[in-house]
Amino acid sequence: MGTVSEIEILKTKLEIQETVWLQTRRALDDEIVQILSGAKLLLGVSDRTPNETPEAMLMVEEMLGKAIKDIRALCYLNYDNMFNPFHLIQSLNEEIILLNIVRELNVTLEIVNESLMAGMNQQIVFFRIVQETIEHCVNGLKANTINVQIRKTDQIDLEIISGFSNTKNHGKAIPESLLNRVHRSAGFISEEHTDLHNTIIRIKLPTQPNNYET
Repeated sequence: MGTVSEIEILKTKLEIQETVWLQTRRALDDEIVQILSGAKLLLGVSDRTPNETPEAMLMVEEMLGKAIKDIRALCYLNYDNMFNPFHLIQSLNEEIILLNIVRELNVTLEIVNESLMAGMNQQIVFFRIVQETIEHCVNGLKANTINVQIRKTDQIDLEIISGFSNTKNHGKAIPESLLNRVHRSAGFISEEHTDLHNTIIRIKLPTQPNNYET
């Protein structure tokens, strides 16, 4: 365990911003554009057979409604100035909103005791740990459902439960970068495969580590 330097904090900020940018691009390209393209296709079908496609028009209305809802959600996300100042709880909630737009996922967040940690640098690193753990669940384990639970007692307990419909990638190892980040923060991380369709990642972090440069 060493000191988490300002250079590492800056690198962490850049990683967070890059991940958010990629997620936003996916939300626009993979989700919203596809929804609008599908709606356009259905409208073309309706124009050719106006008396035979009432269901198609209902589908178009539903698809456009989802696209509008997702665009509004993206507009309300405050990522332009997320570090000035950084609000951990707000950023976590916005990350969950973005994830639920980007992919066919059901991601939920439960926080017990919102007064998690005081130091801004520690909050930024903690946010990146949550973000990177979810990335591992989505990209490495191919999770369909993710439940993020955060509790504060004498330490910060982070528990991320992933559910799968497919067991092909169930055994993917935790990325080395995530292991190192947790250990550099004086924390502990473990992964438990409870059955063929669930994995629990547990992370424990001190509430006031003394290894952050100020």
